[in-house]
Order: sequence, then C-alpha cells, then structure tokens
Amino acid sequence: MAQRFGSVTIEEQTLGDTRWVALRARGAEWSWLTPDDALLLARHWSVPPCNRCQTAGSGLGVP
Repeated sequence: MAQRFGSVTIEEQTLGDTRWVALRARGAEWSWLTPDDALLLARHWSVPPCNRCQTAGSGLGVP
C-alpha cells in the first residue's frame, strides 16, 4: 500500500527474494531502490541544502 509524504509517494514491493522501495514524486516515473539506497536518499533529503556539500562521498553523487 502506498504512503504519501508531501509530494512523494512511497511503496514497498517484494519481488522474489528482493525487497524494493518505490518512490514517486509529483507524477514522475517510479524509482525503484533497495531499502539501503532508500535510507541513504532519505538521509540526504533530510539535510538542508546549505549543508549537503558536507555529505559528499556518501555515494549519492553530491558535489
């Protein structure tokens, strides 16, 4: 079942032995992430933009 957080919709799916987290923002295509990748992305989004440069090297492609 999908849950909404602001403009982001999140679903959890299990396909075979793999669990996926699906994210969709503002009607865009779904992005499928592993739970670990989704956690990294959530941590990145929770940091104010002025502090994101300190998260460089987190594997998220942040400059």
